[in-house]
Amino acid sequence: MVWYGHMVLGRGLASKEKMIRYRISHRKAHVGVWLVILPRFEHQVLEIIPSTLLLQENYPLDDLTVIGMALTRKEAVDIAAELAAAAVIKRGDADVAAYLGSTHEREMSRE
Repeated sequence: MVWYGHMVLGRGLASKEKMIRYRISHRKAHVGVWLVILPRFEHQVLEIIPSTLLLQENYPLDDLTVIGMALTRKEAVDIAAELAAAAVIKRGDADVAAYLGSTHEREMSRE
């Protein structure tokens, strides 16, 4: 799993980010956290998944790039919409991965 260095966080997550990242990375239950991840398949913009989905033993963690976290699904949708809109304004398309790469040189940490 890869964590984006300039991750967009929902309200109330800044003080808990490290603990939540650790728990998610080590497949520990953390109910109520939604992740915004870069698409794993072509022709998708972003994916929003509950962190509890990662508790499944066979869920592939290797190809996940987390770019945002929120406490509610609505907040995660708002983060995804904000990132997609910023990409469209800056690049003229909704390629959020390319937008993030050009904006912050894709600072990542692997856990």
